[in-house]
Amino acid sequence: METSSLYTFLPLAFLLLTLKLFSSWLKRPKNLPPSPPSIPILGHLHLIKRPFHQTLHSLSQSYGSSAEECCTKNDTVLANRPSSVAANQIGYGSTVVTMAPYGDHWRNLRRICTLEIFSSACLNSFLPIRMDEIKRLLLKLNKRTSSFCDDFTKVELKSMFLEMTFNIIVRMLTGKRDYEKKVSRLGKRSDEFLQNLIEERRGSHKIGGGGESRDTVLDHLLSLQETQPEFYTDEIIKGLILVMLIAGTDTSGLAIEWGMSYLLNHPLSLKIATEKLDSVIGQERLIDETDIAKLSYLSNITSTSTHVITGLHDRRRACPGANMAQRVVTVTLGSLIQCFEWKRISEELVDMTEGEGMNMPKVVSLEAMCKPRKIMARIAEH
Repeated sequence: METSSLYTFLPLAFLLLTLKLFSSWLKRPKNLPPSPPSIPILGHLHLIKRPFHQTLHSLSQSYGSSAEECCTKNDTVLANRPSSVAANQIGYGSTVVTMAPYGDHWRNLRRICTLEIFSSACLNSFLPIRMDEIKRLLLKLNKRTSSFCDDFTKVELKSMFLEMTFNIIVRMLTGKRDYEKKVSRLGKRSDEFLQNLIEERRGSHKIGGGGESRDTVLDHLLSLQETQPEFYTDEIIKGLILVMLIAGTDTSGLAIEWGMSYLLNHPLSLKIATEKLDSVIGQERLIDETDIAKLSYLSNITSTSTHVITGLHDRRRACPGANMAQRVVTVTLGSLIQCFEWKRISEELVDMTEGEGMNMPKVVSLEAMCKPRKIMARIAEH
């Protein structure tokens, strides 16, 4: 008897639910913006596929007018960030610039990044660090190829690019390098590591610095903490350090990898870029940031690489460190082209498959064949 009642109830419940959903569909407002087809209860979840940014791009081709309105008239709404467990746990209570809700606190963080960390004057002061790390990258590549005389040597590039960009950020923050092994072992103890960085710099101030430079980003933030302790708390400073380490390392390093991958798959573009560099700079000195304005062809390649990484973003929350990333990527790519000959490891094209992750890594890490050009001998001597 109970089984019979159950079999009678289930179809009836399904019918009532279907009628309810159909009735809601008929009563929905008729002036909604253009939208792809949705499924009751699930909505548009069935449209979300990986990689996520490609799904958004595909939808924008059909509903571009709505996407444009989202990034103009309604961009304030989309500039907000929802509260989440991750933001509270690793984002210091959603106080870091990438996770903070849109409002006064976020605007203050954005102002700090724009004026105190990534201003033109600040970036120019760290130019020697960037150039030194790029030179270290070139010397490491040269060391791996020098034993093979005039032959091409296969090298793995992704790890070297990420190591270079990581050390640029760490040296900007602390004036030191080679923290990478410590960071890789941290896991859940990242807060302890960041706090130790702060205490280390704070301690050097108290004892007079021991001859170390006090012109690092962390020194500047600690100086601001002395004048405005209510805002520049250790948590705020740790949040800024965390964002710089994560965003600054991956974004620039991966953009360089994508740029090199493109050039290897387009030998003519690589040849033109090399000829432009030789024409403008020659083989007597290494490219530097003052040359960027004269190298439009290289700059276009860089813009394409960084655009691929940043993907879709709203203008209000655009990355404040984009200018520095553009400098690093352009000069690094230019240095690699100027100092080495490059070719693919085989006749097959470099795999351009996109992996998962916010910064769009390549599925297959880049490997290539390289051989030093004559300028590399001159760089190695100095």
